[in-house]
Amino acid sequence: MNKTNKIIVGIIIVVIIIAGVWYRIEKNSIEEEVIKIGGAFALTGDAAEWGQGDLEGTQMAIDEVNMGGGIDGMMLKLIAEDTQTTAIGTVNAINKLVNVDGVQAIIGPTWGDSFQGGVPIIQQYKVVLITPSAAIETVLDKEKYEYFLSTYFPQKGEMLRIQKYAFSKGIKNFVVVCDLDPFNKYFGDLFISAAPQNDLAVVKLFEVAREDKDFRTIITQIKNLSIKPDAIFFEVATATQVGTFAKQLKEQGVVIPIWSSSSFEDLSLEVIKNFQKDLLDDAIYTRPKVAVKDFAQKYFEKYHKEMMRPTVSNAYDATMAIIETLKNGARTGEQIKNELYKIQIPGVTFKEISFDQFGQVSGGEFFIKTIKDGEFIVLEE
Repeated sequence: MNKTNKIIVGIIIVVIIIAGVWYRIEKNSIEEEVIKIGGAFALTGDAAEWGQGDLEGTQMAIDEVNMGGGIDGMMLKLIAEDTQTTAIGTVNAINKLVNVDGVQAIIGPTWGDSFQGGVPIIQQYKVVLITPSAAIETVLDKEKYEYFLSTYFPQKGEMLRIQKYAFSKGIKNFVVVCDLDPFNKYFGDLFISAAPQNDLAVVKLFEVAREDKDFRTIITQIKNLSIKPDAIFFEVATATQVGTFAKQLKEQGVVIPIWSSSSFEDLSLEVIKNFQKDLLDDAIYTRPKVAVKDFAQKYFEKYHKEMMRPTVSNAYDATMAIIETLKNGARTGEQIKNELYKIQIPGVTFKEISFDQFGQVSGGEFFIKTIKDGEFIVLEE
C-alpha cells in the first residue's frame, strides 16, 4: 500500500470513528428527548381481548398528550410487550421493560392471575406497575406491594350492586360456582361472606379448576339440593366454560338463571358467536359505567370501531395518572409512586382518580344488564 492509499484509509477510519461517536451521541440525545412508559399487555392467550383494550386505552392517553406538545417538550413513548396471559410471559415482559428498556412505570399487566410473578421485579427495582384490568383486592400481603396499583373497579362495590339488585327482585338463595383464578375465587368468597348482610343465602359453593369444562356432576348436585336455589352466581375465566355450563344446564333440564359480574358480557359475546344465540337468555350481570359519556365517541374517532373491550377507559385513566406525576416532575419509579398516592384528578372511568393506601382507586358505578336473543339489555341504571 502506497502512502496515498494509507492516508485515504486513515481518513476513512477517522470518519467511521467520528460517525460512530456522533451516532451514539445523537441516539442518546433522541432517547433523552422521550419519556418511556412500559406496557405489559396480554395480546395473545385467554385475555387477549382485555389486553388489546388495555393497549388501546394507554395509547389514546399517550397520543393525546403528545399532540399537546408532550411533557416539558419531551414526547411520551409506549413500549409494549405481550404477557401471553401467562405467569412466565408476564415475568418476561416486565423483566424486559425494566432491565432492557429502563422504564420507570408500566401499565399492566392484563388480568390478575398472572401478575404476581412480576411484583418482586418492580419492588426490587422500584418501578411502578398500574394494572387497569386486575383488582388489587386479590393481592395477598398488599402492604408489601407499594409499587403495585390498580385502576380496575373495586370488587366489593360491584358485588354489593348485584346483591342489592337480587334482594330487590326477591332473589334470595344462590349457588356459587367459581374457578380458582384469583379474581374469580375472591369474588366468589366475597359474594358468600357478604350475602347474610344483604339478606341473601348461599346454599352451596362449587369450586372448579380453570380448565374444567364438564359441569354435569355439579349440575346434578344442584338439582338434588334440599334448598332450591333461585339463581347461580357463576364466575369463571373463559367463554368455553360459560357456554358449556349453560348448555349442560339446558341438557339436564335445569331452569335456574345465571348471574355474574362485569366480565360476563365479553365472555357472552363469544358464547353467542360459537354456541347458540339464545343460550344465555335471562342471565343477569353487572356492567361498569364510564363517568365521561363522550369517551366512547373519542375512542370511535381514533380506532373506527365501537368500544367493546372491557378496560379501555381504565387503561386510559391509569396512563393519565402516570402522566400527571410526570407533569409534577417525577421521573424515577420512587418519585412516580410517591406522587401517585397524592394525586386527585378527573377520570373517564371514575369521576376522580385517587388511590388509597393499598393503591386501589375508589368509586365506580354499574348497570344491571340481561341478555335476550343475543342482545344485551340494560335492566337498571
